Amino acid sequence: MYPDLPKTDDIDAWVIAEHLRFGRINKEVYMDDKYKALQKLTRARFHTVQNLAREKNWFLNNLFLKFSSLAQEKIFSDRFGATSSSIIEEFFSVDEISYMPIEELVDFINKKGKGHFENTEDVAAALQKAARSSYRLPKTVTDSVNQVLAVSFLAIKAYKEQLKIFDKAIEEQVKLIPNTLTSIKGIGPVYSAGIIAEIGDIHRFKDQAALANLRVLPGQDISQAILQLHILT
Repeated sequence: MYPDLPKTDDIDAWVIAEHLRFGRINKEVYMDDKYKALQKLTRARFHTVQNLAREKNWFLNNLFLKFSSLAQEKIFSDRFGATSSSIIEEFFSVDEISYMPIEELVDFINKKGKGHFENTEDVAAALQKAARSSYRLPKTVTDSVNQVLAVSFLAIKAYKEQLKIFDKAIEEQVKLIPNTLTSIKGIGPVYSAGIIAEIGDIHRFKDQAALANLRVLPGQDISQAILQLHILT
């Protein structure tokens, strides 16, 4: 009815009031239960992803206090990977790493990394250099930071497990809805489920433009709409 109006909360409320006052709602809006069920799962997954991202940021903030150079430098490709996590969890302070014989540190990295590092000696040397250049904390503060990091680690692991559970449930639920989205390269069951859950029954859109208006707001760049959809899924 008002496709050219900007999309704001105030204008949305006005448009809804217009429809209600003048009886312009000529048919019932209905979404199949299959889509509702899928939407519950995909939005719950989105909520968990947000919590995971927030927890990781909290963890990195505290990691900076314990091991500032490790938090800043890219010694490991994944700071939450097995090797990096073991170093953070098993060494009480950066001094333990600084004064550890390089051979023992190499063996530790090889063991925790299961031999995946091709240049373990270089990684160990970079780790010791980072440890020696990091800030030192008083022991009482180090104790508290270690406790915070340990609890945060548990939270991160829990969120990751939740994502696995949601992914499995979403993959099962999306099987009930015929779709061809997964035939597109790069779009898997979970990603396609997020799109399907928000769109609902494709037949409720009279044409492509009507579907585009679901995500592309008037005056909005298409790349912004794509980014919004990516974040949602």
